[in-house]
Amino acid sequence: YTGSLFEKNFVVVRPHPVCPGVVWAGTRCDGGVYRSANWGQNWEHVDIDGHYVMDVVFDPSDPATIWLVNDDELLVSRDDGATWSVVWQAYHFHGIDFDPEQAGRMLLGSVGSGNYADTSGNIYLSEDYGATWAMTTGIPQNASSAHAFRYLGGGIVLAGFYLGGGEGHPNGQGIGLFRSVDSGKTWVDTMFPHSDVATIAYTGAIVWV
Repeated sequence: YTGSLFEKNFVVVRPHPVCPGVVWAGTRCDGGVYRSANWGQNWEHVDIDGHYVMDVVFDPSDPATIWLVNDDELLVSRDDGATWSVVWQAYHFHGIDFDPEQAGRMLLGSVGSGNYADTSGNIYLSEDYGATWAMTTGIPQNASSAHAFRYLGGGIVLAGFYLGGGEGHPNGQGIGLFRSVDSGKTWVDTMFPHSDVATIAYTGAIVWV
């Protein structure tokens, strides 16, 4: 495949942390996941089961290990995307992030409405690379998705919730921005003035939402 991925409804683009020119892109609407080896000039479709790839994350402790949120599955590849295995299949998942200060600690967010919905938009924590999961506390019942996470260091984490009015979800709003000071075990509402939070970035001094 050569050319733009705009017609593929891409939702996330991730450059490889150590391989110059290698870029991964997740798409929705039967698009799946794509890989480029030349900064996006050409793309190769990666054959996985499923179609709605919400996020692609590189394991901070091993750049050859790639985690992928796909429909109601969390997938992992430990060989730079050559082969994939299902880590957890349960609900429609969206957000995912790793704690760079603790190997194996990761957060995964579910969706509280639409196809493959969880009982609510919840946040799950694993401290053993996804072998076991525990639901975290402090998140109220909601129909939105735990859409974005960002570890800031020192146990502080931010979580953003989003609810679009698109396919499979009711029109409405998310529940805003939550904060944890214990690496994601418990959460408190930050009273952020906007209800939909799709992305969180951190420069080391400034948080962008």
